[in-house]
Amino acid sequence: MSERVPLRLWAACLVMMVSCLWPAAATAQTGRILGQLFTAEHPDSVAVGAELTLIFRGADGEVERIPATAGPDGEYEFSGLSTDPEIQYVVKVSHFGRDFLGAPIQFEQGETELAYNFLVSRDAAPLPADGMEGHPPMSQGAPAQMSPPPVYQDPVTMVVIVLTLFALFGLPIANAYRKDGLAPASGGTDPEAAALIRDIASLDVRFERRELEEPDYQSVRRSLLRRLNQITGVSAETPR
Repeated sequence: MSERVPLRLWAACLVMMVSCLWPAAATAQTGRILGQLFTAEHPDSVAVGAELTLIFRGADGEVERIPATAGPDGEYEFSGLSTDPEIQYVVKVSHFGRDFLGAPIQFEQGETELAYNFLVSRDAAPLPADGMEGHPPMSQGAPAQMSPPPVYQDPVTMVVIVLTLFALFGLPIANAYRKDGLAPASGGTDPEAAALIRDIASLDVRFERRELEEPDYQSVRRSLLRRLNQITGVSAETPR
């Protein structure tokens, strides 16, 4: 019976690692900008075959351009884009032998798709020569005022946190059960200890991602560790 205990603890550890890695995977999601090009204010006046360029300043500070061509219904799409709310995108359309520049657009937090229809008109005012590089933050005279990209915790560090907690608390519990020839009762100490270890690991990850203020983080973490020590009888402080 006691041989099953380490397997249960390892399974709990695996679940904790997956739960810690999931936020990091979610932050890597990409988005797309799509829509239609029209030449007049009615649905049949589509700009077939118009050339488009998506202009934006990437995380490295360099201006990037992605080309595309409007389809038979005037539709277009740019995919695989960063959804960082700090990045502004500008759509430039070349049609009628002229260039048209859209207003800056950007993704909101958690948003992965932007629908942006574009009207190109022969009567529109000519595009200024200094507007060809994109919106003002991309011009030579006004460097981009971009906030630093958000800091996401390295997934390797998340795994180290979970394994450290498991080594400090999970293994002593398993050894104690194996030594005494006991198995935890259903709903007893083992599930509660595993849940506390998961909560501490999740708390550490949130703090590393700067989602929590240090005083709040330290207070909650001490409380969770105190409870875990009471349950396991193992008095240890995980390194920070």
